Amino acid sequence: MTRAIFASLLLWPAYLALFLALLLVGFVVVPVAAYLRWYYWLDDAVFWTPRWLAPWDNLEHGIAGPASYQPDISLPWRIVSWSAFRNPVNGLRFMFGIMADARRIRHVGNSLDPETDAMHEPGRTFWAFTWQGPLAGYKRARARGRIMTETWIGWKFLPKDAFGVHDWRTHDVGFAVQPFLRWKF
Repeated sequence: MTRAIFASLLLWPAYLALFLALLLVGFVVVPVAAYLRWYYWLDDAVFWTPRWLAPWDNLEHGIAGPASYQPDISLPWRIVSWSAFRNPVNGLRFMFGIMADARRIRHVGNSLDPETDAMHEPGRTFWAFTWQGPLAGYKRARARGRIMTETWIGWKFLPKDAFGVHDWRTHDVGFAVQPFLRWKF
């Protein structure tokens, strides 16, 4: 565990520095690419056409967000709003191809899945520090009533991954920079 913590002290800032650099570049690149219409439709979602725009892509919702996100504005402005401000540099988290290996998952904490446990036991805080080799992630969740408060930073490993990954993270665990999330369930 000590090695995972020290590796995180090096890898998390390096990832965040890359994220911030691409965030700033995205404030220019995303509006220009949206204006030039460098995107295509696939089913109900919009994605970037040039491969070099992958750091600003969004494999889950597309570059314009879900259909319910700001439906009253033009598509190029929705793309700018979603991809440069609401979910900036979203594609970066999937560019490293990091897969969870159930045999290598290690963890400390009081939960195998903090978010799920917090939903079932409101008022109690659940947390987990999970690592696979030098890559690690920290997740904390607490529910009050029907309001969930979460923190997730680092690679999106969960202790339950030791039993196999059975959700969207089967393709790539991704990296979280979510210091304070609050949502209703």
